[in-house]
Amino acid sequence: MRSVLVAMLFLSECETLASKEAAAGCQVADIASTRYALHHNPNAYEQNSIPVPALDIIKLALAAVIKWGISDEEWNSSSRGLRIFITAVGCGPALTNIHVARQKP
Repeated sequence: MRSVLVAMLFLSECETLASKEAAAGCQVADIASTRYALHHNPNAYEQNSIPVPALDIIKLALAAVIKWGISDEEWNSSSRGLRIFITAVGCGPALTNIHVARQKP
């Protein structure tokens, strides 16, 4: 996770990581990768105390708010670092989930 965040900081000039689409997409990727890991690795578990179905709803709502609830003007007026951080919050766990799914049980 740390290496992902460091890489994103080095790529902070990359406008794609600062986009609403990337931030919303990473929330959805976290949902999909969590489900994938739980299905493919019997030792995988959700570390969050919130039940997975509730997390799915929260993350879908967050993705919708990012994509449609925040105007482009509001989003783009935020600092690039903050926008990349919001993307990393979703993508970091998704990458970890994929790693867990690929581990041997």
